Amino acid sequence: EKEARGRKAIKSYETANQVGIRAEHIHIVPVGKGNLDAVVDVVEYLGAETFLIAHADGLGDIRIRAAADSRTDISSGAKIGLRFDISKIHFFDIDGIRV
Repeated sequence: EKEARGRKAIKSYETANQVGIRAEHIHIVPVGKGNLDAVVDVVEYLGAETFLIAHADGLGDIRIRAAADSRTDISSGAKIGLRFDISKIHFFDIDGIRV
């Protein structure tokens, strides 16, 4: 069963044009310790929640919105690592239909 899921995930990845994951499923980690390193563009303080808008160099125009601890001391321009909860990633085709 796991192997079948793996094949489906690979097929989805190969046909995907877009990838989606919720901000709360992206974890801030030290640079080099996650799936991707990024640079923070904006820190949004929203009361009990804080969100970071970041970009990943070398991947084109990719913007990432990640949830952070409300007490974070991360600021604009900071380099961060991002770790994704892989089981929460969704793949979509060019028309926005989940694959």
